[in-house]
Amino acid sequence: MRQNRIRWLLLVGLLLLAPITVFNRFFLRFASDLPGDASEGALALWHLWWPPFGFHQSDGLTIHAFNGTPFLENHLLAMPILQSYMYRLFALTQNPILAFNLTLLATVIATLIGVFLFLRSQHIPDVLAGLGAFALATSTWYTGQIDQANLIGASLWLLPLALLAWNAWLARPSLWRAVLVVIALYAGILSGVQALGWISAIWLPYAVWTGQRLWRRMPGEESRQPLSESERDGLSLIVLLFIILFFIYPGPVIVRTLQGNEAAYASTIPALPPELRSFLGEIRRSGPAIWLAAMGALFLARPDRRAIFWLALGGVLFLMGTFLLPDPLRMIAGALALPYQPFYPTTLFLGLTLFALIVFACLAWEDAWDRVIAGRFELPAAAGIALVLVAANYPMLRGPQSTPVPVYPFYASIAPEPEDYLL
Repeated sequence: MRQNRIRWLLLVGLLLLAPITVFNRFFLRFASDLPGDASEGALALWHLWWPPFGFHQSDGLTIHAFNGTPFLENHLLAMPILQSYMYRLFALTQNPILAFNLTLLATVIATLIGVFLFLRSQHIPDVLAGLGAFALATSTWYTGQIDQANLIGASLWLLPLALLAWNAWLARPSLWRAVLVVIALYAGILSGVQALGWISAIWLPYAVWTGQRLWRRMPGEESRQPLSESERDGLSLIVLLFIILFFIYPGPVIVRTLQGNEAAYASTIPALPPELRSFLGEIRRSGPAIWLAAMGALFLARPDRRAIFWLALGGVLFLMGTFLLPDPLRMIAGALALPYQPFYPTTLFLGLTLFALIVFACLAWEDAWDRVIAGRFELPAAAGIALVLVAANYPMLRGPQSTPVPVYPFYASIAPEPEDYLL
């Protein structure tokens, strides 16, 4: 009983320590500063505020002239529709700066919990799963999203949620669980079209790999069993519902973007700086401690078939993140001779690589953790590993860069006016 209490205290401590470490002294400026430089923070706040307001306007939600009159602008790549309703809840504080930062904080906490729950679903010990979630949240790549006020990039919690929803349907197929899979996937797209990257590069390969018993004969079986009625109906419902929702949004906007009439806002994805165009540079700037844990697991632990899948997937994702392989949507567009527009920065795949390597390392070290560390060594081991993870990303200790937002009396004087106009 005492060991269980200590274990849960360790877990809660890790989940609380991560956002404290990530935001650091910025917590003291939550009500007055935006993360990122002046343009990053301002644009992120505007795009977070817009969807609930924009739904009631005559202009389109993503292609409109509301903030660039008289010219149409395509805001597809910067539109966090799902997070905007979380922001609307926090906006009850009557402080938009505080509401933005609380939304960002909630996103970090949701990512921690989501990664932890997925790792736990793989039968990984609680504290080890907590360390895996802590490793992702404090990695150089993830804290870089916070540093740039990139709320869409930081919303990685929907990836483990979609994986969990698929696992739940696979364990007991039903129509309701199939609907939950679609909700999780579509919520990812509503959080930002960049989610198409992890849907095609992680969720889909994982669904095919774990669901292989549904469409091919397994070793030891004399013949493949036909799909049950619930499995057939569930798969059909997942595909059909997702296609219908996709053609409602963002399908039409993507078509207009590919036609070239209105280029997507910030559509020019910057190339990596020259110093990042190397394997060592990418490893150092994404999450060196995670890479070290994964490489140690490869050579010192005994990874099973499940772990090897995640290692192989992480390797492919890393090649995509370093431009050595095209991303999935580019390959599909090339195969179908369709025009292509990058809907996500290539650095997204470096973050997905870290996620895959964390799952691999936790699976590979699971047996050693249970046999050697679990019990009396758990507290010092967890504390030491957390310290190494923080030290590996020492620039994070200063907290994210931030920009004070001046509030002029003029704003208060025009706020009661009924008209909507752009300043």
